[in-house]
Amino acid sequence: MGKLSEFRAAFRNTGRNLFMMVLLIGVCLFSMGRFQVVVADPLVNAASESCNPLPFVLTTEILFGSFGKAQPNGCYPVQQASRFDLLITGADKHSSSRWCERPSNAFQTIKTLNPRTKIMLFRMGPGQYVTAYWGAIGDGWDWIKQNHGKGATDRWTALGVFSNDYLLSLAYPVERAMEIGNPNWQEYWMRRNFEDIWVNFINNMKGTYTDGLIADGMQYGVSWRNRWCAESSYNNGVCSQLDHPQTYYQNGAYNQDLWRQHYHQFLERAVPYFRERNLEFGVNAWRIAYPAQHELYERLRITALEECGFLCTGSIQLDTWEKKLRTLQNANSYAIVSMNLPPGYKIILPKQWNRVSAQREFVKVGGNGYGTA
Repeated sequence: MGKLSEFRAAFRNTGRNLFMMVLLIGVCLFSMGRFQVVVADPLVNAASESCNPLPFVLTTEILFGSFGKAQPNGCYPVQQASRFDLLITGADKHSSSRWCERPSNAFQTIKTLNPRTKIMLFRMGPGQYVTAYWGAIGDGWDWIKQNHGKGATDRWTALGVFSNDYLLSLAYPVERAMEIGNPNWQEYWMRRNFEDIWVNFINNMKGTYTDGLIADGMQYGVSWRNRWCAESSYNNGVCSQLDHPQTYYQNGAYNQDLWRQHYHQFLERAVPYFRERNLEFGVNAWRIAYPAQHELYERLRITALEECGFLCTGSIQLDTWEKKLRTLQNANSYAIVSMNLPPGYKIILPKQWNRVSAQREFVKVGGNGYGTA
């Protein structure tokens, strides 16, 4: 607690640069012993064993949407991507006009330049379904509704408590609530993601030369609580009937225990499924805050993306930092990617697809984990 108090005092009296330096020092201090800090040379892959807080070096890159716009030429150099330890991007980004060199397969080029760069592909997890073509899984939303929607014996779609309608996310209207605990939906989600990306290459997706998959929307609790709208009641950004998923909402409250039970069941199936196919598996957990969540990730040895990191979407929550540092310290068997948005920066939501389009960069921490400074 003494060290954390020093961090707080330092932050209150200094600017952003010193703040960044102090946080990296904090990661070093909390990481003594069995947990090793690795700081990379910006021109090569992470290799240095020292814990030098300066310069602030980035070793993980996340490339979504129209990535590369912030680069000098308005596109992203493949060679620059190959300098990172970990690259998280979309399954269709092997061939994209966002790459400066326009390679036929950017993933292959990156691996040729640096075989140590790990490439993980970002896909929506089974708790939601993306109706847009770029995120749809398998046979598409219309097929899902016709075969496993309202009235189906084997229903995969969530339905509203009050409307008995499909549920649309007000945060991202292309998302629909699903029954994460349905074993047949779980099996379909795993099989079609593998086949579509690594076997059949549908919708311009190609997983060749990549290392695994990260499932989005996998926070340790019901997704988008109190932010679901009955699909038929949504029009041009206006919702006339808020609703909740029937399975996880009873007696005026969300049943988090049931969601977590189904969450565990899914990961117990998905991790070995992909591992048997020589692919790693990860989740966008949003936060890592519960002992049972940590134990699950530790046992399954996954990659956990903590989208709400030390700087959660630009907000500063110093009271949570000690907890986050200790989580990094205690993650012996699973990897953590801590996503941070410094004050003064914001995420751009493109109107045409209502998803995040931004480049995010991190510092690698730990022998097998990724963290941030």
